[in-house]
Order: sequence, then structure tokens, then C-alpha cells
Amino acid sequence: MKSFIKFTFLVVLLNGINLGIKAQFGWDPQLSNSFEKLSSTCFVDANTGWIAGDYGTILFTEDGGETWVAQSSNTTSALTSVFFISPSEGWIAGADGAILHTEDSGNNWENQVSGVTEYLYDIQFINQYMGWSFGSNAKFIQTTDGGVSWEPLPNLPDVTRSLYFISETEGWCGANMGSMYHTLDGGQSWTFQETGSFEGFFAIYFVNQNKGWAVGSGGVTIRTQDGGENWEIVYALGSDFLYSVSFVDENEGWAVGRFGFVIHTIDGGATWNFQNSGTGVNLEEIFMVDENNGWIAGDAGTILHTSTGGNLGISLHSAGEACSGQLMLHQNFPNPFHNQTSIRFEIPKNNKTSKEVSLQIYSLDGRLITTLYHGYLKNGSYVLHWDGKTLSGNNADAGVYMVKLDYGSLFKFLKITRIE
Repeated sequence: MKSFIKFTFLVVLLNGINLGIKAQFGWDPQLSNSFEKLSSTCFVDANTGWIAGDYGTILFTEDGGETWVAQSSNTTSALTSVFFISPSEGWIAGADGAILHTEDSGNNWENQVSGVTEYLYDIQFINQYMGWSFGSNAKFIQTTDGGVSWEPLPNLPDVTRSLYFISETEGWCGANMGSMYHTLDGGQSWTFQETGSFEGFFAIYFVNQNKGWAVGSGGVTIRTQDGGENWEIVYALGSDFLYSVSFVDENEGWAVGRFGFVIHTIDGGATWNFQNSGTGVNLEEIFMVDENNGWIAGDAGTILHTSTGGNLGISLHSAGEACSGQLMLHQNFPNPFHNQTSIRFEIPKNNKTSKEVSLQIYSLDGRLITTLYHGYLKNGSYVLHWDGKTLSGNNADAGVYMVKLDYGSLFKFLKITRIE
């Protein structure tokens, strides 16, 4: 009994469950009820998603991750990649050449014959019929009938680590030693692209046929704006690994990796900033459905979720363009307030590079009451809402408080009053 209690506590601890206290990070843990390595996640909207992991683990949510339910995979193989083309139809690839398919949102998963026994790293579909998977020993397979049959393609060049297709014919694969390859015939042949890096690429993401990014070993991040004709090294963490990258448009994206690393860009990858994940475990894959909502799957049953784009914030809303070239903090409304008040601030319109922004509430004797926002913002006007809660989730006492807005080396103060 003691060993069971210890194991249960360890699972809870590593899942980051806060036992009723809201985490003070931009990424909040969700309860997976699993201790397995979770390798891949895919969502079709802000509510419906799946996660795949070791020992045949498949988890499903239809409430944005408030609850995760285990689905039966009928396998004990490690499952490495999940991809859904619609709310009902999806595929999962894994070890021993395993490919699973569902047409009912995962209520039933059926095996598809891949024709290979290699460890499959990734699976991707461009529509309900055409998809690819690749694995160890440079094995590369394709289907044109939704997986009813899988056919071998010529082996991929080099030791491929990542694959991304944007159409039935065009795609890229990343390999060791900084190698990147491009295909225009659905993977029948590949052309080498020079990247300037000597690292291996673990993930690739394109938003269109011109703009794409890749991340990998050594924390390397590269980008292209011309379909890979030219690749630029824009960021490197040094000794750490980045395993996954996800963008929601040409400007905003995220990457995750070893030891809980999360980085974020709002300028197309020209600059990157750290986000606090609240964990030190390896983060395997990130999936963002829009600029606010996303999920990360990681080791030891870790699931992280954000509704603020990974920034530490409470109900941040854009209120249009900045009106001036100055940092502005406007009087809250209503003031005094009881349960909720709105605070508007402006990031100068002449801001051309992302800078760290924070908005915090302090007592008059200098004690931190709560942090409403901590992250990086584009220039513009924004509104935050404070519900009168402290860091621990309790109601703040009635009284006068100071709002502090920090922006780079600049700051502004504002007095607000809470009443019972």
C-alpha cells in the first residue's frame, strides 16, 4: 500500500497538479493520469484533441483538456505521432511499423498494414486520402487511399529526423549534420538545401510554400522565406535540444524541447523569448490551434495547456493600435471596484522589437499581490481584467493597491481601489 501511495503521489507531482492552487505560469498542467512518455498531440479545435505516447497510450479530450480519457489502442508499442484530418478521422504511427486508423474519433482504432517493421517517427496527411510516414533506416512510405494500402517510396536521403508536406507534391525533410531536403514530386526525389548549420533537425513547420522553420539539436532554430532556397540561423540555445515547432501565422510561433524549454516569437522567428513552462521534464511536441490556445505533450505523463499564448496573463485582449509613441497606463474602470475591473495600457507604436512586458498588482507596503501579465507583446493597446484575486487565489482585502506596468527600462504606476 505504501509503494502504491508513493507511486500515485509521484504521478501527481510530475503531472504538475497544483492541488487547487492555480499555477503562476503561462502554461498550466493538465491531469493525464499517465506516467508514460507522451510524444505527440493533435487538436482539431480548441476543445477536441488527442495525445499519443509510450506503451500504446492514447488520450482523448473534448473539453479542452479539462478531462483526458484513455482510448484503447490494442497495442503496447510506443506511439510516436498522431494526426487528425477531421474531428472523426485520424491516424497514429509508432514502433514496429505500427499505424492505427480511426473513423469515429478514436472510439475504435484499427491496425493498418504499413509493410515495414521499422520505428516510425512521424505521420502526416494532406487530405483524407494522401499521407506519408517515415522511420528508422530512412524508410519512407505513402498512401493514396487513406491507409487502406501503404506503398514504399525510395528511401529518404540521409538519417531523416523530420518531415513536412504542404501539398500532395511539395515537402521538406530534415536530417543530421544540418541537412535539409526538398521534394516537388511527393517524395519520389529530393534536392539538397544548404542551411549553414551542422545540427540535426527534429521538427519542420511551414505556413505556406515560402515561409518555414526548423528546430533541432543544439537548440538550433532556422527559417526560410523563399521555400528553402535560403535558410537563416536565427536562434540557438547552445547545448539544449528543441523537439517541436508550431506557428499560427507568418509571425507568431513556439518551439519546445529538453528540460521544459519553451520559446516564443512574434516577428517570424527573427527573435525568440523564453516562456516559463513550470516544469523541467522533456517537452516532446507542441500544437497551437490559434494565438492563444495550445497544448504540449511531454515525458512522465506531462500535459501543459495555455489559453494566453504561453504568456502569464489573465484575459488579455487587444484593443487596437497604440495612439502615441509613449508607454501609457490608463485609469482602471470601474474604480472603485468590487469583483472585477479593467486596466488598459499601450505599448508605444514606435516599438519595432519585442520587449518584456509585465503588469503586476502591489499593496501599498510593496507586497506583490498578483501578476496579471508577463510576456512579450507587439505594439498596440491592450486590456487586462483583474478579478480581485491574489496569487494564491484568495480575495484581496478591500483597500488601495498599486498597478505597475514594466516595459523594457520604462515603467508606469497607477492607484486602484477595491471595495467589499
